[in-house]
Amino acid sequence: APFFCFASVATGLFLANARGSTSLSMDASALQHVAAGCAAGLVSDVLMHPLSTVKTRLQVQGSGGGLCGAVAYRGISHALVSVLRTEGPASLYGGLGAVLVGAAPAQGLYFCAYEAAKAC
Repeated sequence: APFFCFASVATGLFLANARGSTSLSMDASALQHVAAGCAAGLVSDVLMHPLSTVKTRLQVQGSGGGLCGAVAYRGISHALVSVLRTEGPASLYGGLGAVLVGAAPAQGLYFCAYEAAKAC
């Protein structure tokens, strides 16, 4: 998903230049690659975080033993509906801030390094 977002942002940057915009050059700088990678990471993480939250809840259920280890969810859709019904939509985005602080810059650096290596 991050690569698709990066490709979309990069294509948009180059199409803006092809249409006559003078603010961007066809030769994207490293800073533009970092920005596009960060944007791709942000979009990807925001879209996928609810599924990651559900995945984590499914993985940890039953690990506590006894009543704490009871199985609460029967599958992905049941977990998603149960969380939305009992805790609300905001609970699916718990911890997103920490993910964005680490993942967005990492994606930016990754794509910048990828583009630099591809140019060699």
